[in-house]
Amino acid sequence: MGLFLQYMLMMAARLFILLLVLAGGVYAALLLFVNFYDWKGAIAENSAAVLGQPIIVNGAVTPSLSPRRPGVIFYDVEMPAQYEGDIELGARRVTVILRDIWGVVRPRGWLKSLRLDIEARDFSVAQQKLGQLDISLFMRGSYLRADSVTLTDGEGGGFTGQAKYSGKNFTFGGDVTQYDYGLFSEDLTGKVNARIDLASYGAPHELGENLSGRIVVSAGEGTIAGNMIDLWGGDFMTALAASGEGTLTALSCAAGIFEITGGIAQSRTVLDTENVVIEGRGTIDLLRGRLDLEFHPKPKKTSALTMATPVRMRGSWHAPVVTPMASSVATKIGSLLLGASNPAALALAFSAQGHSGGNPCLALLEGE
Repeated sequence: MGLFLQYMLMMAARLFILLLVLAGGVYAALLLFVNFYDWKGAIAENSAAVLGQPIIVNGAVTPSLSPRRPGVIFYDVEMPAQYEGDIELGARRVTVILRDIWGVVRPRGWLKSLRLDIEARDFSVAQQKLGQLDISLFMRGSYLRADSVTLTDGEGGGFTGQAKYSGKNFTFGGDVTQYDYGLFSEDLTGKVNARIDLASYGAPHELGENLSGRIVVSAGEGTIAGNMIDLWGGDFMTALAASGEGTLTALSCAAGIFEITGGIAQSRTVLDTENVVIEGRGTIDLLRGRLDLEFHPKPKKTSALTMATPVRMRGSWHAPVVTPMASSVATKIGSLLLGASNPAALALAFSAQGHSGGNPCLALLEGE
């Protein structure tokens, strides 16, 4: 009995050593595969076929050495704009974590499904860094599901949502919570909330033109660098007295509602400062990157030296052309001289909180 037990222990030890050697060999093969496989070419080719635009890896490709989370790290990743209206995407570092390690070493034709965790550091849109993007992804044939899509700004705010594409129908939804919109511009400070509900259908290149849904955005208190807002829409003398280097315009609130049909967004917006309320409306062509918007400033204090003239913004959203609506100038001056304007009514509208999460701008847009 003692010899049998000794024999069994020796066999178990040899089997354990053999398994270790096999595991080490498989892991070494994985490292070699990661280093020598043409990842850059495969990613560019496949993304161009599916998305119509190639995803380009400009930097190095290295393996993730964690045995529990094997994966591949790509440095300096971008989807450059190919045509006017395209949005350039990028990230300093993208880590693709392979939940199914065997999916890596199988021939491509055998791969039926794949689960990935994607981490994009310094994720950027149009060269503007927005934070870290994390996606938990499942793919099977033409079916794609993102169980979790999160974007964090590093300040406690961000986006959380889900997406699904069945090869025919696409849905995307989620919430933006206390996102620091100062990341969009060094001239802004404050936090923004939003609710996004989008749907579309068709092949990937058809999703933009078939896009529909609703986006509701609301921002609380913040600041805007300079005093151009008050100078344009408020009392000229008040804005002039407050001019100077380092001047900040206090933002009470801002909100926007965007109703999307066929890739075209009908927008309604409101921005409120101490001296002026600015209401906007118009259309934004999300597919072609063009807009046609009107903004109407309404001073809370009347003055003979007001600059409050409506303007129209048209053209590419990368370089829009802003022109005054000249036909409105005479009407505006006439109403001021006759005392017809009633800024007190505007101030009253912004003194109520309504039911829109305490945001008076959103309450005004929603008719509260």
